Amino acid sequence: MKYVISYSSGGLGNRMLPLGSILSLKDKHDIIPGVVWDSTLRCGALFNDIFQTSIKTFLLKDLPPEETVIFSKPEWIHHDLNLNGNSALFELSQKVPVLPLESLNSPNFTKKYSIIYHNTFFVPETELVNGLQELIPTNNIIQSVNNFCSSNNINKQTIGVHVRGTDFINTDFNPYLNQIGQLVSEGKKIFLCSDVPEWEYRALELYPNNVTIRSNKSKLKKYNENSSWVNNVLTTKENTIDGMIDLLILNRCNVQIYDPNSTFAFLAKKISYE
Repeated sequence: MKYVISYSSGGLGNRMLPLGSILSLKDKHDIIPGVVWDSTLRCGALFNDIFQTSIKTFLLKDLPPEETVIFSKPEWIHHDLNLNGNSALFELSQKVPVLPLESLNSPNFTKKYSIIYHNTFFVPETELVNGLQELIPTNNIIQSVNNFCSSNNINKQTIGVHVRGTDFINTDFNPYLNQIGQLVSEGKKIFLCSDVPEWEYRALELYPNNVTIRSNKSKLKKYNENSSWVNNVLTTKENTIDGMIDLLILNRCNVQIYDPNSTFAFLAKKISYE
């Protein structure tokens, strides 16, 4: 039996997309999906903190080099080493073949252990959605989403708005606020989530009858207060869980306003656990 393993070190969205891709391949290629899901700066939660799905977990140091191959880019492996201070993938890459990500367009998993270090999906979107549906959040997360949506009458008539700040170096909320104002003038109800809580409260203060936010979630901080937000967002376990709850609430909405480069908004439009 062959194992195809997603190596995860980025944020939640960048972990879910490649893992969802691998899960979508398991029947077609007769593989067992696996994951290396370390707690890092960008995702402090472990896999089982977010998901109840049963999946085999691995430690890179336990994989025999003669039976292992990596699919990735050498520069990404170096970046992971420098950013996260985790040398395991880099050390393994010095002992095993590193194949280009383009090989995944027509994957042929010949080794017993294939590690994929990617930050997005590599299968058609329709197949990705099927794989993502196998990543079932914990019961606590699902209950939190259900309770919030029920208490606030969140449904597909609600307009979902996601505003990414922090590491996207987005300092101007006004364009989003203008779009929210237009929706309010049309009588729309809005669920707003952002990694900048001041923006959420600003919109709520201006439009208290139309805008709904989650007011009790944890706040993101910088890892190094003296540096910019770039590669410097300290995303704790609590932040990650709150992010998953926001993502699933957005999915219950009609998501219309978001940054097209955000994996978070992309996922919110693709998954559903109602």
